Amino acid sequence: MDGPSLPLAGLTRRWEDEALRRGARWFGIACACLPLLDLLDGHSVIDAVLAGLATGSWPGVPLRVWGLLAWVIAAAVAAARLLAWLAPGPRAWLFAGCALLHGGYAIASGSRLPALAAMACFAYSFVVLQGARETWPEGHPAAPRR
Repeated sequence: MDGPSLPLAGLTRRWEDEALRRGARWFGIACACLPLLDLLDGHSVIDAVLAGLATGSWPGVPLRVWGLLAWVIAAAVAAARLLAWLAPGPRAWLFAGCALLHGGYAIASGSRLPALAAMACFAYSFVVLQGARETWPEGHPAAPRR
């Protein structure tokens, strides 16, 4: 009788890698959630887009707002990629630092619903990253030899 197609260690490694990728993805969503929702609400972007669609014209949103939205998304993607690439120790520090910064931003801005959504995403990301707590990203120069 043949054994399993993947050894148990290989299967465990795949689960850890998937947990790291999923946790990093939700970390990026959490990083973008609060400032993105705050920008969308503060500049009435959704209303402008809907009004533009109704009249068949370009939304009346300043170009700097589109630039800010693109910058927030790019920064969140970069933070998620950095989190997925970092070693386990610095990964925890980056996560804690970003969560604290977002908590301070939520208190300073007073936006409750976006803050709640961001903190929920941070909490889910934290739970998922617990499954990849000691996982080194593939190809990391400081990763221990397997």
